[in-house]
Parts: sequence; C-alpha cells; structure tokens
Amino acid sequence: MASIWLGGAETGSISETATPGGGCSVQTANVRTGAYAYRCTSTNAFFDFIIYSKATMFFRFYAYILANPAATNTFFQLINGSTGLLTLRLTSTGKVQLILGASAGTVLATSTNSIPLNTWFRIEVKIICGTSSNGTLEVKIYDASENLLETLTSTGKTTAAATVTGAGYGFRTAAQQIDFDDIAEDDAAYCSAGRIIVRQPKTGTPTYNAWTKTGTDPYWADTPFNTANRATSVNSGIPSRQTKLISAFDTTQTGHGNQTIGVNDTINAAGIYYVAKRGIGTAATYAMNFIYNSVLTENAVLLITSDDYYYSHITSSLTLALLNSMQAGGKQTTAGSVLMTIEDLWVIVDYKPVVTTPVSVQKSLKYAVKSTPAAKTKSLKYALKSTPSALTKLLKYAVIIVTTSTKTLKYAIKATPPAKTKPLKYTVKVTPDAITKSLKYALIKSFSDTKPLQYTVLTVGVLTKSLIYEIEVLPPPWIRPHGMYDYLGLKVRGKLGNIATFEEQWWGRQVSPPFYPYNPRTYRQQTWRNQLKQAVSNWHGFNQTVKNQYNQKTKNLTMTGFNYYLSEYLKAHYPP
Repeated sequence: MASIWLGGAETGSISETATPGGGCSVQTANVRTGAYAYRCTSTNAFFDFIIYSKATMFFRFYAYILANPAATNTFFQLINGSTGLLTLRLTSTGKVQLILGASAGTVLATSTNSIPLNTWFRIEVKIICGTSSNGTLEVKIYDASENLLETLTSTGKTTAAATVTGAGYGFRTAAQQIDFDDIAEDDAAYCSAGRIIVRQPKTGTPTYNAWTKTGTDPYWADTPFNTANRATSVNSGIPSRQTKLISAFDTTQTGHGNQTIGVNDTINAAGIYYVAKRGIGTAATYAMNFIYNSVLTENAVLLITSDDYYYSHITSSLTLALLNSMQAGGKQTTAGSVLMTIEDLWVIVDYKPVVTTPVSVQKSLKYAVKSTPAAKTKSLKYALKSTPSALTKLLKYAVIIVTTSTKTLKYAIKATPPAKTKPLKYTVKVTPDAITKSLKYALIKSFSDTKPLQYTVLTVGVLTKSLIYEIEVLPPPWIRPHGMYDYLGLKVRGKLGNIATFEEQWWGRQVSPPFYPYNPRTYRQQTWRNQLKQAVSNWHGFNQTVKNQYNQKTKNLTMTGFNYYLSEYLKAHYPP
C-alpha cells in the first residue's frame, strides 16, 4: 500500500475530517490549491482524518501562519488512541521543535531556521514506531518555493505505542489562526511536493445506470453536498450498481479552482470521497465502486442512517488519460427495503506540476521575461516566471510583461523598465494602452528615440492596423551642386570630388553624378550580412577534403562548391 488519505478541504465541509474540534472550518479566503482550505482559530481546534493502525507513516501538509505565537504552541501531533507519539511545536521566534511523545514530552531537536510567515510553506513528517529503542522521528521543513530549509532527525527512540492511529492538525496550546491545505498521508514513502484538486460527476450515460435519481443530472456534483440531488439503490436487479462519468482533470470544472493537470505533470496519489447513507432497518451489504482502466473495483462500507463521509483510495497505476475516463459510484448487494443513497462524490488527486519557477535566468536564453504577472496568456512563446535582478549580457531581446498580454501577439512588449542593459537591440520607451493585433512588432515612442532603434512607430495609444514598419527618413535625392559647370567641358577622367564621375565610351565621354547606393541598415539586412560573413569565414576554415566534397556535389550544377555551401548555409540559418 502507499497512499492512505488525501485532504484539501475540496468537499467544502469540515465534516470530511474525522473529529473536527470547535474553531475548525473550511474557508475560501486563503487557499493554496483548488477552491477551499482548512482553518483553525481557537485552542484545541484540532482536526484529524480516518483511523488507521500503521507502524510506519509519512505525512505532508502545507500551512499558512500569520504570526509566531506568544509562547511555544503545539500545531501537529501523531497519536495512538490517546497516547502522544510525536509532536511538533512552534516557538515564539518561529522555530520548529521535534518532541518525543505529547506536547510536554522531551525536545529532541529545534530548527535553526524560522518558518516563513504570511505564505504557504511545507512540512513533511516521518515516524517509525519502536518500543525497543529502534524508532525514528523526522521532520523536513520547506520554504514557500519548495526549497528544503532543514531536516530534524532523531533515531533510536522508544515510542509509547507500536502504531500510529491518527494525526491532529491545528494549534493546541493557545488560540491562534493557522490554515492547512494539500494534506497527504502515506505508509510507504515521503509524499513530496504536491497540489490537491478534485473533479465531480458530469452529465452522460455511465456503464451502470440502474438507481433511482432525484434532482438534476449529474446528481452527485454539489459542493458542499446537497440532498436535493442524489441517487438511491433499487430493490430489484441485485446486485444494483450505479456509476457516473467524472469530469476531466486537464480542464477546469466550475467550483473547483483554476488548476488543471498537464500531460507531463506527476500524479502522486488519488482517491474518492463519498457522502452516503442507508435506510433504517437491518443493513444490507454496500460498497463504493469505481471503474478505472476498464476494471471495476468495489470497496465494502458500513453505512449509517445519516449522511456521512467515506473515503476510498485508488491503488492502480495513475495516468491523466485513465483519470479522465474513469467512473465512480456505489453498489447494494442484498435485496430489501434498506436502500443505499449517495448524495455526492468527489475524485481527489494529488499531483505535482512539471513547471516550476526557476531561480535565475540562464545566460543562453534567447528571450527573457523580467516580471511575473498574475497570469500569462497561452500564446506567449516564452514565459519565464522568475525576476532576475539584472539581465545577462547574452540576452538578445528583453521582453517585459505586466498584468496580461494580448493573445495574438507573438511578442508582447507592455512595460518600460527603469533601465535597459547595453546589449539590447531595441529600446522601448512607452507602454501603449493596447497593441493592435496585426502588428508583428510594436516599438513605441513618446519622448525621444534612442539610437539603437531600427524602426520607429510614431503613434502612441492605438496603433494603425496596417502598419508593419514605418521608416521615418528616406534617403535624400542627389542634387546638382549650385554653379556646377558643364560636364562636356571637363578634360579629366575618373572622379571629380563629390561632384561627378567620368568614363570614356566608344561614342565619347560619359559624365554622371556620383552614385551612393542607399543602405537602410535594417535588422534583417544586417542579420543576412552577418550570416553571409559567417558562411564565408566557415568556408575559408575548411580543409581541402571538405571543400572537395562540396565541389563534388556541384558536378551537375552551374555553381561552384563555394556557392553551393553558401546557399545551404543561408537556408539553414534563415534569420528570425
């Protein structure tokens, strides 16, 4: 076995926990993942989950604390019945203490680092129970960026009981607010970083569809649960089964936050929450069932006559495709009048996104995004979330983004940084209100243009749709100098200053104004020149064997090996 329990408050009710104390609630004001999180506010506002009996257990939770306590305060505890096995306390300076036994037990270790305040941080706990000085207690403390701050370990310990039967979350010694989210419990290994989201049933025809439905389809999809929408087993056709199709995890579902699972994300664990009950009388045989990877799994449950929460974990290999195609429901095996009713259900998944926030921007990046907006649109070609203190010299472009970017822009330049690094090819001076969709590049000015600008778009505010490039200055025409004497009177050949050029033809002497080809020095022109220069340099660096290979390729072509290499190189290095 591995995963024992998952909890993110995503059922919308504190009743999903086993024995919530006064001051425990589910809230939406401060949430790490999904739409809900747990909150404890008063003394002994502890909550715990299903009861198990395990000699080895691993726990992961994310906590959010506004301020350090006035005095040392217990905020997590592992127990066997009423016997404390391991306790975590928080000191007035924000240090974590590892305690053997209950809150007043022996302090085994105190962290050097303080926990971060006013942000979500992660705690992981390991306990190996031992009654003969062979137990292990360990706690790992992570910061808001999932970086390990330190590990507190104590081995060779004797615990007062042989197994863990439960875990309590929340401050116990004194009243203080603490929020919890994305909780996982495992009996095989550390749970690692993760986020917990849920999906509920969607409309459609499931594999098993025999029960009596009340309310509106999809019946079992209320948060918190609603007795108006439910499905109840029937007396005939035993065993009587009912399942429902589950909404996909790679798209959002109303009421469950904005997180989705990507194809490259790691799926850590999964389970199913039910709210169910039975009728009054001699109980029948009931089970919670689900269809996963085309296999029907049934987990027997002992229902009570009022609505209660039940949890089943999924032990099969977990993939996004299989989760998206699964069904979940219930079964009544024995005929009779004591029917089974399911009010609501949630499929709950703990996953780790593959994309993490980089600590710094690497030198080889072609594009750098300097700030982290609240959300980036999908069409951005590059979206790097970190904010480096300075851009490295090798960056070719610096794209600065704030708030949101227009979806159709290939590059979105939205803000003016306080200073730009020297290697920037283009300098953008002003943020327009909106960038017109059809523009490929939007370079905006309002005060003065800096010298590196190759093109200048003069409009500020809304740009004209048809503009791609606007070249501000055209090359001046050649003007005949004032007082210039007649060309035919010149008796010299060649060039006369900047006035005229001469050459002899069979019909006589030709006199012309000097020709100065216009060189716009555009970005693409300069790029082609540099590519051509590099290609020529490469050719001169080849030995004769390589040159002969290219010469052989042109045997039936009207070009030299040198020209053939230049052509192939430019095709392969088409400028951006």
